[in-house]
Amino acid sequence: MKLYLHLHYSANLLSFSRFFVQFQKSLELQVTRILDKSTPHPFLIFGPPGTGKTTTVCEAILQVWKAFRSNVHNPLLIIVAAHSNTAIDLVVKSLLQSDVPHQEIIRLVSLGHYDNLDPSIRPIAIKEVKKLTREKLTSLKIICGTLDKLEQLRKLKGRPLKSSHMFVDEAGQATEAAITQIWPKYLQPNGQLILAGDPHQLGPVVKSKEARYLGLHRSLMERFLADVDLYKKQLINNNFNDM
Repeated sequence: MKLYLHLHYSANLLSFSRFFVQFQKSLELQVTRILDKSTPHPFLIFGPPGTGKTTTVCEAILQVWKAFRSNVHNPLLIIVAAHSNTAIDLVVKSLLQSDVPHQEIIRLVSLGHYDNLDPSIRPIAIKEVKKLTREKLTSLKIICGTLDKLEQLRKLKGRPLKSSHMFVDEAGQATEAAITQIWPKYLQPNGQLILAGDPHQLGPVVKSKEARYLGLHRSLMERFLADVDLYKKQLINNNFNDM
């Protein structure tokens, strides 16, 4: 089974309509792979700008919600994270335009960004994590926020939170520490982690010489692709390993 999705441009596209059909088929295939789960291994979605990574993430979240929202044995809870407010707001706006009831989704937001939120997002925005009551958590299916804001979920004392699925967009720009501070802390042992991003774009900004020496300037996505055999690129045929 493939544990990754490599999105790329096609050099021989004859028309936009043909490209759209190809993209839709690829999108359906990859969402199916995510639904099938690759646990305990993270699923990686990577490619250059404009290849549909965020679109794939949004569609995968929606299909996971549709497939598992009524599961009483393993209640669905999706955590959606991103490195920046811009990226997470884009995902949230897409979800708000879908079939997901607004009472099942929240956007955790910092005080400094709240005034800049799109008006469509403000009704589901929560500035203080500690205001998440047990009743509210019970009704939620999707929690969205930046990696830094989601780390504040630790303030939910006495209210253990474990997600069944965790999506991280812009994973190529996030530090390894930023992702590992919420994973696996807020992901079930058999939960699915999905990382999306471009490891060849600007990576994490790490100013500390000591941290850079220890390799913390590399993103978790870059580390997986470069160091883990399951994801390594075969230099002989320039293809990625099939699982």
